[in-house]
Amino acid sequence: MHFQLEFSSIKINNSSNNTILSNNNNFYANNIVSYNNVIYSSLTDWRPIFNTDMHSVSINPMYSDYIDLRITNTDLWNKGTPITYITTDRDGDVRNIYTPDIGADEWCFSGIANNFNKISIELFPNPTSDIINLKFNDEKLDIKSMELFDNASKNIFSKVVNKYFYKNEIFKLNVGNVAPGTYFIRVTTQKHSEVKMVSIVR
Repeated sequence: MHFQLEFSSIKINNSSNNTILSNNNNFYANNIVSYNNVIYSSLTDWRPIFNTDMHSVSINPMYSDYIDLRITNTDLWNKGTPITYITTDRDGDVRNIYTPDIGADEWCFSGIANNFNKISIELFPNPTSDIINLKFNDEKLDIKSMELFDNASKNIFSKVVNKYFYKNEIFKLNVGNVAPGTYFIRVTTQKHSEVKMVSIVR
């Protein structure tokens, strides 16, 4: 859930001093909470009051625009908590069943699903200017394909791999012909996949 208002993210009037249960939210405002007319300006100030919001954050969601309200800040990836009966976001995109994103929008571009069964990959260097090294940390992976998407979900290229990779093995992906910018690499196996962000600079 996101709370964003001009003065406080959320205002609570709790004259009965009921226990407040709140977590995995994004409070983005000048002040975090107004509780019984007491202003808490940061999560550090607010958390001890009810020992709550321990996994909440205060991050600018960087909405795509003020009408669309799609999140573009990757810091909100996987910061939510799953709710079994909520399986899709406001756009109908499938929610990650283990670590959904905070808010009404599951932050993934169409065609780049946040995948449920992730594989362990390290990307370096990142940023890069030409070669991206993908290091695989699983014991054995049957990599089927690798795809590169831009911020508008456009598929820049797809590479069929169909090769087994073993722990600590490195695959070199050449992006020397790709324009500078922020991109997303999706690596897919027979059953699993993973999406990583990479910056290309010159």
